[in-house]
Amino acid sequence: MIIKKIRKNEKGAVMVLFALLVVVLLGFAALTIDIGIKYINETKAQQVCDAAALAAAGFLPDKVKAEEAAKHYIEENGLEWDKVSISFFNADKTVSVEYKSSINTTFANVLGINSLNVNKSAVAQAGEGGPSSDDFDYAIFSGNDTANLNFGWGRYYAEGKVHSNGTMSCSTYCQATSYTANKKGGTFDPYNMYYLNKKADGTFEVGQKYSDDAPKSSDLVDMPYYLGDNMMDKLPKSFGMPLESYWDETITASDLSLYNDDGKAFQKKIGTGSNIHLNKLGTNGWFNYDLNVEGDLFLDCETGVRFQPANECNGVINGNIYIKNGDGKGSVDLFFNPVSSWGAKKPAVINGNIYCYGDLVLGNVEVNGNIYCSGHLSTDGGTNTKINCEYIYAGSVEIKNDVQVSGIIIAEHDIVFKGGTHDLASGETLSIYSKSGNIDFGGTNSNVNGIIFAPYGTCKAVGNCEVHGRIIGDKVDLFSGNINVYVPPADLGFDTTDPNPKPSGSGKAVLVQ
Repeated sequence: MIIKKIRKNEKGAVMVLFALLVVVLLGFAALTIDIGIKYINETKAQQVCDAAALAAAGFLPDKVKAEEAAKHYIEENGLEWDKVSISFFNADKTVSVEYKSSINTTFANVLGINSLNVNKSAVAQAGEGGPSSDDFDYAIFSGNDTANLNFGWGRYYAEGKVHSNGTMSCSTYCQATSYTANKKGGTFDPYNMYYLNKKADGTFEVGQKYSDDAPKSSDLVDMPYYLGDNMMDKLPKSFGMPLESYWDETITASDLSLYNDDGKAFQKKIGTGSNIHLNKLGTNGWFNYDLNVEGDLFLDCETGVRFQPANECNGVINGNIYIKNGDGKGSVDLFFNPVSSWGAKKPAVINGNIYCYGDLVLGNVEVNGNIYCSGHLSTDGGTNTKINCEYIYAGSVEIKNDVQVSGIIIAEHDIVFKGGTHDLASGETLSIYSKSGNIDFGGTNSNVNGIIFAPYGTCKAVGNCEVHGRIIGDKVDLFSGNINVYVPPADLGFDTTDPNPKPSGSGKAVLVQ
């Protein structure tokens, strides 16, 4: 009987033993699964910290660029930047990247362990060779590996490196700090080519004659597409025509007595102190009156119009000009005080922005605002046209005759400078970006303080061009003339650095911890 009782009492022992074994098994699961997950995360964190530290060290002693490089590698590899601390020491020659995080456990919480720390760090230092910069420092660059960078019949001077991903040809006289090409095969005349040496004061002097029969070979160099993105960042996030409600208050052409010489009719009906709305302008109109507008000017053109005040008139518009051109297929000639037999007249002044749906021609006008044109933008009308803006954006652009323009020109397609002299006001900059077309300086005398950038087209120059900046294209054809490329100004009006910098791969930076 006693033995039977004891055996009956053992019936619950199995459950007790099973419960104890479950705890032990979960402990082993914690060791194998949770610790394994911790190991995987630590391995990744260490690799990313190593890469981030090396990337940052490549930019030392520039701490700003070094931190940007580290942030790029941290975020691109899925780690959280707010869990990273970065510090510099050893006279900004060494950088430390430290990552501190934690992971939630799956099984170890039965043992009272709810999270595991993931802490990793790396220390790297720049080599004696100095910082490695990802900034694009080529004075003239051709990115197409099947194209020939052509220095034709003229004189060419570049205070910087010249590079072609394809071949390179030189027919006459050229000076540059270096010549490199990915491929050989171009027509090359080294007898008229010289190196430029940079002196301690930052100026350049002519050095030894180039002795090779072809440019020194070089690896392919990536096109700096970020330059176009940085220029596009200058544009507002949304821009264009105002809401339709802005166009409700309209005056038809017949209301304005456009075809007679009575300026009083205009003054009486519209006044000069408010917005002016001109609707249904279907034919060319000669506006024989002074046009002084404190507000905005609205032009609603059904088929295109030549808006051209007569010779003796002045004009000042302190607001914006909005032009609706029917279905956007017509052209609006916005001429003020055109050149006549009495000579050039004082240009009208527009102190606001110009927004045009369709093509637009500007002549004898001074624009002190920005320009948005959905179609083709061109200039004409003599020597008085000046465009002093932050940006010009159009489908395509043609700058004709003697025009002074500054800011950033951005076009979806071709940008052409044709005839005359294109100059800059003192201290102003001009950068030019064709998103998918060509940039052509054809037979002009042009000054550019900025970057000429056609990543999918050809940069072509025939004439005399002075560029304080860079010429960068998918193809570059400097056919003839005198082309001088100097070191760019410090401030071009937009960021010229890569927002996602990468290490140069030069091996200068090394891990020390």
